[in-house]
Amino acid sequence: GLWALETEADLDLESGVQKLFRDRDEAMRDLDRAIEHYRAVEKQAAPYPELLARCRYGLAQALEAQGERSEARSKYE
Repeated sequence: GLWALETEADLDLESGVQKLFRDRDEAMRDLDRAIEHYRAVEKQAAPYPELLARCRYGLAQALEAQGERSEARSKYE
């Protein structure tokens, strides 16, 4: 379950980043969905350090792509 949700978030992140310069509204929807999925995984991933690290990194990238640099920086750390 959690790995699948993290993978889905990765796909939404990739899609959102690719669309940033072509269709900003659609890109933001994809990034919002990625952030939602990453946060859901983050809440339950404490027993799985590798999954938690991947999740936080992806969350940081999605936040950065949306311009949320301060929150992204805290996730990168």
